[in-house]
Amino acid sequence: MRTRKTRTEYLEQLSEEELYRHAVNKTLYILEHTDKSEADLRRKLKEAAYPEDIIERALQYVREYHYIDDARFALNYVRMHAAALSRRELSNKLLQKGISREYIDSAFEAYEEEQAGLAARSAGSDDPDSDIASLSTEEQAAVRALRKKLNGRTVLDDASKQKAVAYMYRKGFARDAIYRAFDILEVSVDADAFTD
Repeated sequence: MRTRKTRTEYLEQLSEEELYRHAVNKTLYILEHTDKSEADLRRKLKEAAYPEDIIERALQYVREYHYIDDARFALNYVRMHAAALSRRELSNKLLQKGISREYIDSAFEAYEEEQAGLAARSAGSDDPDSDIASLSTEEQAAVRALRKKLNGRTVLDDASKQKAVAYMYRKGFARDAIYRAFDILEVSVDADAFTD
């Protein structure tokens, strides 16, 4: 009976150049389906049992051709998720993906500038979110999250208000953004509900 080779055994039989080409192809295959951070790619290549020097060479190749760019990745990630997540949640997720604090801060700054430009252009439009276009990204996300949580309700008893506030805190929103969201949605909340 013929035994099947493990992936590690197969990779060990390849020459260094074959191994390098194999790693580059694997990297390109991964990137073909979704954008990844450099740390994500490194982890995936390690999981695929490539040696560290081959991983570094493969990453250098995709860096040279700008197939990976952590600054671009951070900005695109913020663009995709800013409407639903708090700034803190986004920062934590990007840090977990191996993105540097510098790139994260730059991404938020660039996104805020984009949003300010869009808000200026869409003033007075029929967009349902045009009423919140002038708010900060954090406040816009807070309004959207609270709107979703309340599901059209504007009259809440104290227990429901407390639950909604706790939900917003768990989502990572700052106290001021939560208070602003309740104000914009015209849901009154006692100041006592905002305990830190």
